[in-house]
Amino acid sequence: MPNDAAIAAFMAEQVGQALAAMPHGSTLILEHRRGELAAACPGALTSDRLFSEQSANPVMLLCDPERLPLPANSFACITGLDVLGHSPSPAALLQEVERVLLPGGRLVMIEPWTGLMGRLFHLWRSKQRVWSGYDPWFDACPPEQRERGNAATARTCLVTRNEGLASHAPALSVSLVAPFGGLAEWATLSQRTTPGLVRALLSADRWLPRRLSGLWSSRALFVIEKTPVIAV
Repeated sequence: MPNDAAIAAFMAEQVGQALAAMPHGSTLILEHRRGELAAACPGALTSDRLFSEQSANPVMLLCDPERLPLPANSFACITGLDVLGHSPSPAALLQEVERVLLPGGRLVMIEPWTGLMGRLFHLWRSKQRVWSGYDPWFDACPPEQRERGNAATARTCLVTRNEGLASHAPALSVSLVAPFGGLAEWATLSQRTTPGLVRALLSADRWLPRRLSGLWSSRALFVIEKTPVIAV
């Protein structure tokens, strides 16, 4: 059985890191099943719950993040957990992000990280794909495997093969990649792990050398910025 308390503590860390990196302003949350970010940002719009300007009642909207029914230049921030890894076409998703972000806006994501230990974790625990495939930008995972996802997508598209970002979404650039969480996420598999131990292991992560952190980590914070308009 899953250790719900330990998992909740680990999720709180992910949400906290995302919130700390988010700028002030209108925010769109791209959801994948869970609602942790939406709960932490009650004033934000989400990809499956949009609030009408005329009413406080939520309007449910199920939409494809790769085809957002939203006008261009609408949001100062877009954020999400495990969204890119569940997209069959990261190029299409990031093109939509580029379109609806305001100039100078920011995309903040927590995604799986596939260092040595992270790759083993996501393959064994989540049964996710952990290899990039032939075309990670347009065929990251077959549509029938979208729910399971591809843990390698974010690292492949935004780090090891990030030259594709300039081709598919030229106004976007990666400003931060911060792996974390390997020891803590492995610990959530034990029923004896307490939320306090999870938080202690997450704190220990911050003291790891960068190279070692990349090997041990199972998640990463990605911050991507849209080129601001420079007044002449």
